[in-house]
Amino acid sequence: MRYGKFQISSRMIDECPDLVKRIMGECIIVRAEHFFVSNVIEYYAISELFDEVKEGYLVCEYEVIVHKEHGKPPKWQFTKKEDSE
Repeated sequence: MRYGKFQISSRMIDECPDLVKRIMGECIIVRAEHFFVSNVIEYYAISELFDEVKEGYLVCEYEVIVHKEHGKPPKWQFTKKEDSE
């Protein structure tokens, strides 16, 4: 299966709900946890955008990278964190 872990800030959810909907449309969320102090939600998900994870191995952590161009809708991608391998 292609499992991954990523975080989205509550601020991003409030300010860019359409972008967050597009991100979530690429995932099956299997767990979500709100971290009060950092005000982020950490998600564990299944997505074709994540690397394959063999049974018994740790899930890789990804960052959501947003690219903005003036006058165009923002683009995004998952990028594996370096220390996640």
